[in-house]
Amino acid sequence: MKKPFILVLMTVLLSLHGTAFALDYDGLWFMGFNLNKDVFGDGNGRLVRQAANYAIDRQHICTAIIGDNNTPTTVLPKGMQGHDDSLKGYPYNPAKAKALMKKAGYSMSDKRLKNIVLLHTDGDKTVEIVKSIKNYLVSIGIGLKLKQIDYEDQDSWDSALSGGKNHLFLMGYKAPDPYDSATSPSPDASGFLTDLFHSSGSANFFFLRDKKLDALIGQNMAKEVLLILQEDPVTVNLFYITKL
Repeated sequence: MKKPFILVLMTVLLSLHGTAFALDYDGLWFMGFNLNKDVFGDGNGRLVRQAANYAIDRQHICTAIIGDNNTPTTVLPKGMQGHDDSLKGYPYNPAKAKALMKKAGYSMSDKRLKNIVLLHTDGDKTVEIVKSIKNYLVSIGIGLKLKQIDYEDQDSWDSALSGGKNHLFLMGYKAPDPYDSATSPSPDASGFLTDLFHSSGSANFFFLRDKKLDALIGQNMAKEVLLILQEDPVTVNLFYITKL
């Protein structure tokens, strides 16, 4: 299995500002759900994952912390083949989030929602994002326990992701194939979707297993894949990664 192109460093993002780079993205930074954990993967897990998407103000994270005005809508960045502007993603809607949690059968004091472990690295921006996410999720009863790994300790990071002991993880992922904007109109989405969301994907740390989704990815039917991942999300899409 090839080593996935996972970003654990935030240093390249610290100098980015403004919107001059707005149309040249080749990756996504997101919070991922471990579907092997009952809260996110059982019969009502889809509702909880939807609720988390509504509960987190992604526009604030994207603009105030990262400095990019393009709040993500889907997992595919703007400019990547298959990106669909008609899909608007999840708006910030705390009331909707609370209603979904109630529908899923959880109260604010439910013990099953406490000590939910979020895995992340120790970059300054990463920590700032994690603290923001923690504050948003507590508003729907989800209490996070943060597990931080030194960004230089790649072995520990890889082991923690693949081990699947954590409920949530924060990471970035870039298109696996080299992309030269001067010679190609846009990066190819097929490898990106395969690595992250196919059952055999090298960066599928959601432990997502969906034969229908696998087939659509194999047929390069990006729009259909995006529709499924919007209705049944395994990520909270935080910001797109710019091509440098």
